[in-house]
Amino acid sequence: MINTITLNPAIDSLLFIDSFRKNVTARIRERAEALGGKGAHISVNLALMGEPNQAFGMLFGETGKKIESMVSRTGAVSKFIYGEGGEGRESRTNFVVIEDSGDSTIIAEQGVLLSEPEIRSVIKSLLDGSEEGDSFVFSGDASNVSDPYIYNRFIEEVRGKAGKIFVDASGLALRKAIEASPFLIKPNRDELEDATGVVIKNDEDAVRAIRSLDRYEIKNIALTLGGEGAMVRFEDGSILRADAPEVTVRNTTGCGDAFLSGLILGFSRGLGHETMLRLAAAMSAATAASPLSVGFDKNYAESLIEKVEVKTISRCPS
Repeated sequence: MINTITLNPAIDSLLFIDSFRKNVTARIRERAEALGGKGAHISVNLALMGEPNQAFGMLFGETGKKIESMVSRTGAVSKFIYGEGGEGRESRTNFVVIEDSGDSTIIAEQGVLLSEPEIRSVIKSLLDGSEEGDSFVFSGDASNVSDPYIYNRFIEEVRGKAGKIFVDASGLALRKAIEASPFLIKPNRDELEDATGVVIKNDEDAVRAIRSLDRYEIKNIALTLGGEGAMVRFEDGSILRADAPEVTVRNTTGCGDAFLSGLILGFSRGLGHETMLRLAAAMSAATAASPLSVGFDKNYAESLIEKVEVKTISRCPS
């Protein structure tokens, strides 16, 4: 079973406008709501592809109930628990400003600050609700937790029973999680530059940044590059690059989550490296073509798989 953990889930309020310019009034042409939070996004994406999974985390108030309903409607199993209510203790709402160009800007609330008892409750629910050999996905914002290394704490809690551990984090959380040697990390360009100190201007820089983490014995490192595609160093040492298939971009939010979802799905189903990379890139592109911040047309994603160009940057050592 695949288990996702979202410490700061949200509702994304999507605001569609022509273009965004500072100090200029922008007229909202259309509004929509979608699920927010990277871990929850991955649960939705996996469910859309028919992959069983469980979504863990903590919810608050009426917004929390709406989040749980959105997760459950996709077919993912909601394992969220509820924290204590009260004034100001409501799961967060993010505002996503989406321009006609497809560019999107997220204005995010901090979310309810989790107390130590609440964190322990999430850990307990995760341990009680998972099985030996399960995969665990720690992904997204955890600014509502005072400990910047909270993912390491979760990793240590589940390590004894985990089959594979996936991490998608940034800043201090990523730099510390690297030390725990998870099965896979998925930084974007800025996050990998921050973690390694290597400025990535081309494929050679990307390889150098990825290789600089070899001492941490992370089996797989996936670097997402936005519209430029992605690069993955797999456990055997080979590095493959996928160029994103051409689509009409409507919303760039959630594309990295979809790419990671494709890799998780590929590992779960035992796919070959090139096959899973094509799948991940296709799911990401299909997400970019959707107006929402999570979800995509499954048939469209599958139609894009053969349009993904994959090339070998470095072969596995002999």
